[in-house]
Amino acid sequence: IELLIPMFLLFRRTRNLGILVGIVFHTAIVFNPIAPAYNFSGLIFALYFLFAPLSTARRVAEDWRGSRIAAWGRNLVHARFSYRRLILILFGGLVLLSLFHLAGSWSSGKLLLPPTSRGFLLPIFGGYGLVLFVSFVRCLSGRRATFSSDRSIFRFRYPSLSILLVLLLLNGMSPYLGLKTEQVFSMFSNLRTEEDRSNHLLIPPSWQIFDYQRDLVEVIDSSDNALAKISWSGELLTRFELRRMASRVPEATLSYRVNGQRVDLLRIADDPQLSKPHPIFMDKIMTFRAVPPGPSMSCAH
Repeated sequence: IELLIPMFLLFRRTRNLGILVGIVFHTAIVFNPIAPAYNFSGLIFALYFLFAPLSTARRVAEDWRGSRIAAWGRNLVHARFSYRRLILILFGGLVLLSLFHLAGSWSSGKLLLPPTSRGFLLPIFGGYGLVLFVSFVRCLSGRRATFSSDRSIFRFRYPSLSILLVLLLLNGMSPYLGLKTEQVFSMFSNLRTEEDRSNHLLIPPSWQIFDYQRDLVEVIDSSDNALAKISWSGELLTRFELRRMASRVPEATLSYRVNGQRVDLLRIADDPQLSKPHPIFMDKIMTFRAVPPGPSMSCAH
């Protein structure tokens, strides 16, 4: 399905079908029990509508202005609030909710949000996807189905923007060049390129010109929760990823094995190389997923 959607978007006659299939698909994957990705699907919805007929926004606005919900909202706003005050209240609520999420993520790795929050958000996002689907179908009904004759949808308005495409391709090639394995096209696949070997059908490990994936480290034990979780799973880390995690908890204990040799640290700070943080640019851009110890690779990140 993920292959069909961009193929549908590529051709004018199937472009609207691609948008509809994409809305259904990316609403459905949010309901998976493993990792609901609201942010990913929400971003994809916005990108899909860049391919919609130019009349879509106008038709949606007309339908909204004529709806009972909009009329009720206008009456409520005019009766009690100004538009500016209402926007400030909504924006302030979103900021507080975001800070609540961040505080939960930073407090010893425990989320402050209750376990039921996911069950609360699912019907909201499902309704959001349904509204998008119905609204777009309405925009395509009758004469509204005509598509714009603009042929510049895949053309760069400014040649300088082509650098973004180059960066995108380089980012996607990162695992095959020996660079990062997270935030790339293959991050959810069972592709394995670590330890100077690859299970890719076409691209050999000899393509790797960087050494970041070659040395894997086994975490044996640690007083840090994140590192201890890695040791319990039995997964391996690249040296680069171990340094990223360890440099953030310099007072924690750590035992690890690399190249068959065991290293025990009462304080990570005692190892000047391991406790030294990466440059901030490298720390943000270069991320690596954990690797199973055997030859197989799971579809996880």
